[in-house]
Amino acid sequence: MIQTFLTLFIFIHSCFSQNDDIENIIRYDNFIYNNNIHTVQIFRKGNELSYPIIQLNSTDTLQVCFDDFNLNMQNYYYTIIHCDINWQPSNINFYDYAAGLQFCPVTHFYFSFNTIKKYIHYEIFVPNENLQILKSGNYLLIVYDQNKTPLFSLKFFIYEPLINIEADVFPSQVTEYRKTHHQLKIKLKPFFNCQNPSEEIKIIISQNFRFDNAKTITNPTFILNDEIVYDNYYELLFEAGNEFRWFDAKDVRFQNQTTQNISFKDSFYLFILYPEERRAFNKYINWQDINGKFLIKNNLARNSHTEADYIKVKFIVPLEYTLTHANLYIAGYFNFWKFTKENMLKYNATSKAYETELYLKQGFYNYQILLYDDNKKSAETEFYEGNFSDTENEYLIFVYWKKITTNYWSLVGIKSANSIIK
Repeated sequence: MIQTFLTLFIFIHSCFSQNDDIENIIRYDNFIYNNNIHTVQIFRKGNELSYPIIQLNSTDTLQVCFDDFNLNMQNYYYTIIHCDINWQPSNINFYDYAAGLQFCPVTHFYFSFNTIKKYIHYEIFVPNENLQILKSGNYLLIVYDQNKTPLFSLKFFIYEPLINIEADVFPSQVTEYRKTHHQLKIKLKPFFNCQNPSEEIKIIISQNFRFDNAKTITNPTFILNDEIVYDNYYELLFEAGNEFRWFDAKDVRFQNQTTQNISFKDSFYLFILYPEERRAFNKYINWQDINGKFLIKNNLARNSHTEADYIKVKFIVPLEYTLTHANLYIAGYFNFWKFTKENMLKYNATSKAYETELYLKQGFYNYQILLYDDNKKSAETEFYEGNFSDTENEYLIFVYWKKITTNYWSLVGIKSANSIIK
């Protein structure tokens, strides 16, 4: 115990006694910096399919999980940073938004059991007795090693219920988008005095917790008494997409309807999925999905966090031609909707298909095949998945407020709105 606190003291001292070169490394985003770190998750404790959102001063706790392929025990630490709506550090001191230790040791760890791939599983719970959160807003959690080198960073959200939010989702009222897009209408009723909504309030809308295509709304359509209404046809328009594809790797013994072959080679199981059908020109087919989320699970395990193994999954996306100025990606919440070389599909001229293999932990995964054009800001579903206004999507509305007397953005309300479930 004495050694742990001594190491922590040296770590904190080094953080404050040097120029923070680390700021040049940190990406204020969900990002893994160390190749030994895998399956980084953050969710509300008790619900692994929940988003990293909790209410300020509630009994809710966020749980962070990650696996380390380095089998030597490490001294890891974490901190949190309050961010503005653009995910840049807020202009406030750590002790203005938190109480306790600025750098807390990671004390929960478990060795993998009955797995081919060995790893150490670490867990963090926030807030806790060593770290309390005092303000609402956007937060970045960063985990470091004892050399102050970041392992990964994660976004999470702390809100305080200071506003009433009403939201409706429906097929677009613009004729050309009626069958392919969703449109939202939002009404706000603040419990605080808001003099200038266009300056003080900003709304960010995410579809299935995906942020590359998120909308930022600043100007209300109209204000009536104490109600602020946002009803702009084009600002609140989203590609509806299609129901998510899925694969089930909870059991290495059995194939299912999405897996054509399971083999064991080079010390891992390889799941080869059936070729992915292009659905852009098909009729919409309804099926139940989990809106892009994933669940770590081994059917034979008591504790899947430590007993689920690592496997490879091969994706095959048939296409008669190669794409120029654009790429196809396997994307979902399991990779934080990132479009990187790891989840980019490569063209195989022999099979006339885009292909890739992903190294993943056993479980159940939702995903989509998205096209990312070099000239656009966000990926699109239209090319391979298609867009259908019958699709079930979950829209999360984040409402931020910046008082004239403060220099940071509070997160004063969050509302979930579903395109099907009312």
